[in-house]
Amino acid sequence: MKKKKEFRIKKMRDLVEELAGSVDVPLHLKGIDIDRAIEAAKKKYFNKKFNNQIRNPRI
Repeated sequence: MKKKKEFRIKKMRDLVEELAGSVDVPLHLKGIDIDRAIEAAKKKYFNKKFNNQIRNPRI
């Protein structure tokens, strides 16, 4: 018997909500707005990568 191949399109928000339970949130990020968490992670990454030579964006 052949497997039925299917291609499903989902809204990004639905996919995120479906997968959200599969990732643990670090304690220092619990309760923080996702946009602030992303900005903080980018700031930390780029500061480390470029040895603090770039300006820190406002968070």
